[in-house]
Amino acid sequence: MFFLLNKPYLYCIGMILSVVVFNSTAYAITLQEAIAKAWQVDPARKAFTTDKEAEYNKADAAHSWFPGGPTLNGQYFDDHAIGSNQGYTTYQFGVSVPVWLPGQRDATIQEALSNNKVAIENLAVEKMLIGIRVLDAATEASLYKNQVMILEQEKEALLHIRKLSDSLYTHGEIASTDLDAIIAWLEDVERELATAQEQYINFRAMVQQLTLQDEVPDILMIDGQGLLRQNVKDLNLIVEHDPRMKLAQAVLSSAEATHERAKSSFMPAPQVGVMGIHEKQYGSPWNSRIGFEVSVPLPSEARNVPMQMDAVKKIASAEQLVVSSKRAIYAEYIKLRARFWASLKVVRHTTEKYNALENRLNSMAKAWSVGEVASIEFVRARHQALLARREKIAADIMWRSALLRILITGRRYP
Repeated sequence: MFFLLNKPYLYCIGMILSVVVFNSTAYAITLQEAIAKAWQVDPARKAFTTDKEAEYNKADAAHSWFPGGPTLNGQYFDDHAIGSNQGYTTYQFGVSVPVWLPGQRDATIQEALSNNKVAIENLAVEKMLIGIRVLDAATEASLYKNQVMILEQEKEALLHIRKLSDSLYTHGEIASTDLDAIIAWLEDVERELATAQEQYINFRAMVQQLTLQDEVPDILMIDGQGLLRQNVKDLNLIVEHDPRMKLAQAVLSSAEATHERAKSSFMPAPQVGVMGIHEKQYGSPWNSRIGFEVSVPLPSEARNVPMQMDAVKKIASAEQLVVSSKRAIYAEYIKLRARFWASLKVVRHTTEKYNALENRLNSMAKAWSVGEVASIEFVRARHQALLARREKIAADIMWRSALLRILITGRRYP
């Protein structure tokens, strides 16, 4: 026979789900804001931005009339140094500039602009990777944050149950095995709570390392209906918009531009300029002349073939990158979409399971409050309901995370 206390009091104890706030102030930021903050402080952003500006400046510099600066030269001849008494003195000077070969300037400009595009796409890929890192860390932090909240509530409820069970055991109304089971379950919850708190702190620190902010986004706070309205069915369209695919295509364009510049640079740049000679002999008037100078280095296979072959190899490597990137990204999206749809199914099933076990727990709580159910059975019912609740919340987080990952990699930030 079970020891009966005040029934409403016992029923309230059986249904306790105390609201425990676990660092609620740490969830005052959205995922979009967290990604933006992480991007602002990303150290790699400055390097890629510098690359982008440098290549743009190269393209701007290539609009110059000449591919290089002028060359000044001067010569002086005097026969006194060799012991001659004729008194010959000659001053010779000149200035020349290199000139563009046909199509070379346009090819140089296009190469610099292509490299600028590569730097821009590198920035996009880095932003995508930052977004994914923030999402992954925030997803894990949200999972453990909610586990902490649930376990804190379970701990509070079990403390009350143990307190009551101690009283029941003292009056001989429950067996020592039931009391030991309740104590063991409470200790197990304490252990899981400590582990969840540690993991939450770890993943929260990862988010803070990326954003340099104390706030951590909560994935469960993202509007699920708004996410479900996003189109993630056209995989080909999504793959083409993936920053990694854009980068591979930009690398190929850059390699092709390098090849065009190599073909247009079929010989060293010719030099054109003017020269002047000013000379005299002792007792004679000055003799000055001015002339035109052209210097044309001839083409050489020893120079041109290696340069063009390097460009050809660069194109082949870039084409391989485009093909392999497209296949890998396509496969990744198939997996992500499968994970997303599977997560939605898991949400439905875990919700139904949670509702069924919660209804069972309510019935068990009422029966336990009037002494119709042993404490150990009531605790087992709570344990099953607890696991179902954790599974439901985890599924709610995971389907959001899967869809958010698809959106981020497709340049559609939440």
